[in-house]
Amino acid sequence: MSLQEALDWQRAADDLWTSAIADHRQAPPDAGFADRLRAFSVAAAQQAAAMRFSHKEGLQFKSWPHAPRPRQPPAELRRGSGRVGPDELWERFDGLFVQWSAAVEQPDLSVIAEAFEGLSEVTGELGSAVDVLRGVTPVPGEKTRRRKAG
Repeated sequence: MSLQEALDWQRAADDLWTSAIADHRQAPPDAGFADRLRAFSVAAAQQAAAMRFSHKEGLQFKSWPHAPRPRQPPAELRRGSGRVGPDELWERFDGLFVQWSAAVEQPDLSVIAEAFEGLSEVTGELGSAVDVLRGVTPVPGEKTRRRKAG
């Protein structure tokens, strides 16, 4: 891949990440919560892959200057928001979010990729756990349509 392809991939991953974060802002933990967690997981995985590729290409990261410090997860993913799911997974999420926030303050893309990978893993697990708690199972072959377990 060329440098331009690496930059294009990173832009696409950034767009997906921005969309996933926006979907969580001010959203209630409703029936779509598990799907938003899975979308967050996919976006974080895409960011990780793009960061790993860019790292191989010798690029470095420049922190987003407009980002508040310390960075906070979207409102529905914060402690005290009534978030649904196992406490131990949310504790992992909180710790991984802090690690991610620190990672994006430095230029090493492999460190940032690792932080995104951790967020991807835990939010994927949270999405599945929320479905289990709500008695919902995925419809085979579909990511967003669900049915009640029976």
